[in-house]
Amino acid sequence: MQTQENPWTQFDWHEVMKDMQTLGESIREEVLTKKKPSASPPINIEVLENHYLLYVFLVGYAKENLKLSWENHSMTIKALPTDADVQASYVVQEYVLMPLDRTFDLPTDTEPERMEAKFEHGILRIKLPKTLPAQNEVSII
Repeated sequence: MQTQENPWTQFDWHEVMKDMQTLGESIREEVLTKKKPSASPPINIEVLENHYLLYVFLVGYAKENLKLSWENHSMTIKALPTDADVQASYVVQEYVLMPLDRTFDLPTDTEPERMEAKFEHGILRIKLPKTLPAQNEVSII
């Protein structure tokens, strides 16, 4: 019977951890010294009868550092990491909180002025009401 070599023994795990630390340091250096890069937060959109529900994934960001705005049927979501998040000294850093910025056009059948937002457990939940149908009948009193 032939024995198989364990593929994990070929790695020097001490070197792997040093490489990960170096990578984390270079990413942190880029975030601290260059123009702050930004990324787009992932969003799920659910279409319901009377409104849209948007779920924006913002785990790790503080509510105080979120901004939601709209203009001319265009909505912008912005999030900034705290100074403590950016300046932290990690031994291993596998993700980086960076400025997030996403703008997109809203459907024409929405009323953004009636929009509601709630931030809970790292998810920004936005309720975007659809335009109410015009009533073409008059109530007789």
